[in-house]
Amino acid sequence: MNKPTIIPSENPTPAAALVNGTSTGKAKPRGARKRQVEDSAEARSRALLAAVVAFRDGDFTVRLPADWAGTEGRIAEAFNQALAHEDRIAREVARLSVSVGKDGRLAQRMTVPGAIGGWAQEVDALNTLLDDLVRPTTEVARTIGA
Repeated sequence: MNKPTIIPSENPTPAAALVNGTSTGKAKPRGARKRQVEDSAEARSRALLAAVVAFRDGDFTVRLPADWAGTEGRIAEAFNQALAHEDRIAREVARLSVSVGKDGRLAQRMTVPGAIGGWAQEVDALNTLLDDLVRPTTEVARTIGA
């Protein structure tokens, strides 16, 4: 299992003021605070975009920072939870692939505790698919055994 990757969101520039791209030890000129807030918002937007692109491309290990405040923090939390749900489902499908497909344990089914809404429907649909695919095999085995 891969360890989640936290997408950095803040500008790595030290707290020293940056004026026209160079570090100064002086106080920030008027408007610098506004630029800093805009840069910070832009950095969070870039982090969100990077995380969404990674999710789109099937990387379920990416996470947004948990220290964002306000609405952005709630977005990050919900996004991270959605990724965690999809990661659990992907790992469960991989487990079933080995258990049922390779090891022949035909009674195995998906279990994803806490799955709700569409996540639960996905789990139920895959379990139904397994039931439908396994039924003929178990019936043939039962008939041969009789």
